[in-house]
Amino acid sequence: MSSSKKTINIALLVADTPVPPVVEAHGDYSKIYPDFFKQSGNIIKRHKWQESLDLRIRAFDVVHKQEYPDEGQLKDGLWDAICVTGSAASAHADISWIHKLVDYVRHIGEKHPLVRILGICFGHQIVGKAFGAEVKLNDEGWEVSASARTRG
Repeated sequence: MSSSKKTINIALLVADTPVPPVVEAHGDYSKIYPDFFKQSGNIIKRHKWQESLDLRIRAFDVVHKQEYPDEGQLKDGLWDAICVTGSAASAHADISWIHKLVDYVRHIGEKHPLVRILGICFGHQIVGKAFGAEVKLNDEGWEVSASARTRG
């Protein structure tokens, strides 16, 4: 059997910009997430016939530009997955772009069931809200990580 390359197309729904020191050191989310996925993809075990994994990741600004993958591209099967990034915004905020994002994720699940959905931190809460999960505020305050919290 000849070797082959597996290509996965991911629509990155960017919901924030990291703080300036992170951007200076690592870039914004449109660079950080693809780098993370590509590094992770390099260590995933594959079948012997599948020599490599090619990730094609396109960022969509869902906050300022409110842009999303084209419906026609979704119907044509261009996107294998969507990923909703983290954000300093609250998934509970009554903000139009957050409502639109929740509705969009729900639409993907209902109308495009072959498209995988991944949410990280804020994104995970958005995915939960889209599908009716109970998503609650943390009584301890906003978390950046398990050891770095802010009160208020």
